[in-house]
Amino acid sequence: MSRILVIQPHKMLQHAFSVALFPEHRVEVMEMIPDAAAVKDIDLVIVDAAALRQRNSLATRELDDVQNWKTPTIWIDGATVAQAPTREKLVVIDQAISKDALQKALAECLGTTNIANHSANPKSSRVESPSSTKRQSAATDIEGQVIDLVEVVDEGSVREKSKAPQQKTK
Repeated sequence: MSRILVIQPHKMLQHAFSVALFPEHRVEVMEMIPDAAAVKDIDLVIVDAAALRQRNSLATRELDDVQNWKTPTIWIDGATVAQAPTREKLVVIDQAISKDALQKALAECLGTTNIANHSANPKSSRVESPSSTKRQSAATDIEGQVIDLVEVVDEGSVREKSKAPQQKTK
């Protein structure tokens, strides 16, 4: 299990990264870029530079700190900004991030071949029961993959199954 530090100032996105990386990795989150000593025992750092820049939390000192890290780093930034540090073990991905792009960057930084085969074909991992009626609401991400957001089970069939026929005794 890898230790991953996510540097993200937004609480909701901190949670989203934690959910996306769990259970394969142990995730820690910070709102600001730490010094080199804080990332010494970390296997990988993910820096959302675009979000830090929006909060004016990415200055020359922070860029220099990241430049001097020895820890593999994923740098998330907008396509038009070219302020990413240039060093070994640093992968730059676009701010419009997809789970597949994140998995590829993780594999490249951690030196693994394929971290999650289950994300390669999301339709093959879906299991549906033929006896229950289900409705699904879905959204598509940038690459056109379907992400199931909500699954509602028809409660009528569940209630009917739970009612046992009543027997009369004389």
